[in-house]
Amino acid sequence: MLSVVSATKPSYRGRTLGIIGLALAASNAPAATAAVPQGNFVASTWAVGLSGGQDEDFRSNAGEAALTSNANLSQNDFTLDLLGRQGTRAIDSLNSATASATRVRARSTTGAFMEATSGMGTIGGGTTGNARASVRVPFMIDAPGLTGTLGTLQVPFLISGNVDVDFGMPVTPFAPWPGNSSGDGRVLIDLPGRLVPTPSGNCIAGFSYCLSISDSGISRSVDGSVPGVATMEMSFRFGDWTSYHMSVETRSAAFANAVATSQVATSAAANHGSSSSWTVRWGGITQVLTSTGDVAQNWNVQSLDGVDLSVATPIPEPSTWAMFGAGMLVLLAAARRRRTASLSATKR
Repeated sequence: MLSVVSATKPSYRGRTLGIIGLALAASNAPAATAAVPQGNFVASTWAVGLSGGQDEDFRSNAGEAALTSNANLSQNDFTLDLLGRQGTRAIDSLNSATASATRVRARSTTGAFMEATSGMGTIGGGTTGNARASVRVPFMIDAPGLTGTLGTLQVPFLISGNVDVDFGMPVTPFAPWPGNSSGDGRVLIDLPGRLVPTPSGNCIAGFSYCLSISDSGISRSVDGSVPGVATMEMSFRFGDWTSYHMSVETRSAAFANAVATSQVATSAAANHGSSSSWTVRWGGITQVLTSTGDVAQNWNVQSLDGVDLSVATPIPEPSTWAMFGAGMLVLLAAARRRRTASLSATKR
């Protein structure tokens, strides 16, 4: 439901004055609500793991309530070869996306742990997770004497988060050909209007800011950057409905291969993990300019019910970031516990 300014009804005397009054009210009324663009909210997540395992969740609506999507995948694969030697594959992927009118958030965490018993050869696998949140929100700005003219608004978008890739490596680094691991994490952010200043560096087409980190277990590469505040300038027409959009997408992946030749005394293991968690918030309209560049006075903004675009969105709770930032460590710790349990069961 949209919040639209209602016109005050005049007093009428007689049928003729009533007709004239209605005509004048209609000529001064705002645009018909039928022409107002609908809001659009999308939150989607997916996870892919071992042997085609996957989880996916897609949610979309044109309403006002926030959407949340979650896709989680946890797999254990204990393999025995013809000689009874055991190989272990374990992966975890946690993905979450939330879309609301003034904030989008996406999080992805993945971990992979592989182990091969002496003489078994190579045991490998991995997992990938993705989360995306996007919104398109209608709004209208008007000011006395400016209806129908062009204007420009300035809004800072507040960006927070991190991409963290574990410097994965074989657990048995001194064994002959112990294995290898790799991981990567990225964030893609799309904002409306003209960004000031214009972002530098390479970015995937269709996105404003990008950051990608990859790690092969030997070396690490970083591409792109993401600012803490991205200021946007957007053109509009006073008294007309328009809309803004913003989106954030995260991806994380982890792969590992454990190689245990007959020269390995007991077993070889390898692990890797990655995490990407980001939030983009509407920072509140800081300035409204007229077509001549002057500061507009006494302007007002309308949008969805309960949405105030003149102020910044509150900062996410610190505990939320702390819990998710520790997610990757929890995944790898769980994988190691599973490994210990499987070895204990084998020795009995």
